[in-house]
Amino acid sequence: GSLSVKSELVRLDEAGIARLIVPVAPETYLDVSVTDTGSGMTREIAEKIFEPFFTTKENGKGTGLGLSNVLSMVRNHGGSIGFATELGKGTEFHLYFRPL
Repeated sequence: GSLSVKSELVRLDEAGIARLIVPVAPETYLDVSVTDTGSGMTREIAEKIFEPFFTTKENGKGTGLGLSNVLSMVRNHGGSIGFATELGKGTEFHLYFRPL
């Protein structure tokens, strides 16, 4: 598949905030989006991806700390994360940072 990264300033309203992992105030954010055309995720997997130590890799092949660490860093900068995934079509993450 392919991977693309894009950034832009966006204004989050109440509807946009409702789709985020952690609620934030309605204002302007830097949206860094990362999109892939990979295999996507099932709903069961998507519900767990931000849990520390969750991984779909076999034992000894990964720690499962990636997305939980990303969420922690984004939250420490006053932001949040939203994502959408479709099995067989890929995943799109949006990392929202409060601009300085």
